[in-house]
Amino acid sequence: YVTSNGVCDADTSTVLLFVNPDCDYLGLMETDLGFFELYPNPTNGAFSIQANDAEGFFSVEVTDLNGRIVSTLKNFITANEIKSVDLSLSENGVYFVKIYNNNVFKTYRVVKN
Repeated sequence: YVTSNGVCDADTSTVLLFVNPDCDYLGLMETDLGFFELYPNPTNGAFSIQANDAEGFFSVEVTDLNGRIVSTLKNFITANEIKSVDLSLSENGVYFVKIYNNNVFKTYRVVKN
């Protein structure tokens, strides 16, 4: 780490950062959530989320690359449902689809052409 205030000469120091991999720093755990499928990807506007054997309700949040929320759908999908999300009014680009409940979350990448 090098720092200078513009008046005095630059000074160098070493910073050690230790991260405990067993600690849940955010309170939620990203998990596989393999029972969700998103298609088609890439999409021309709308895409489907299929929940195969998901237990309980899951919410969906869609954000753009800048982190702006495009859509929030609370308690949107549960077991063996297929729901559609419409991005037809959004610009072409890459979007992140976060599927979550109170315990776990998973973020998927969707491309809109």
